Amino acid sequence: MVKRDTLQNWSPQDRSEFDRWIKANAVIGSLLAAGLFAMAIAGMPSARQGDAASAGSSQGSEVAASAQSRLVPAP
Repeated sequence: MVKRDTLQNWSPQDRSEFDRWIKANAVIGSLLAAGLFAMAIAGMPSARQGDAASAGSSQGSEVAASAQSRLVPAP
C-alpha cells in the first residue's frame, strides 16, 4: 500500500493556488445559494391582509367550491 502525503509534498506556490481555488469555489457557491434563496422567496405566494378577509366574505362559498374543484381529479 502506498502512502500518499500530497499536502506535505506541496510547494508554497501550490498551496496558495489551492487556497485561491477553494476561496473562488466558496464565492461561487455562495452566489448560487443566494440566487436559489432569492428564487425561493420570489416564488412564495404572497398573503396580503385583504386576502383572508375576501375569502371569508359572501364569495367564500364560490372560493371554496373552486378550491374543491382543483383538489378533485378530472374524470
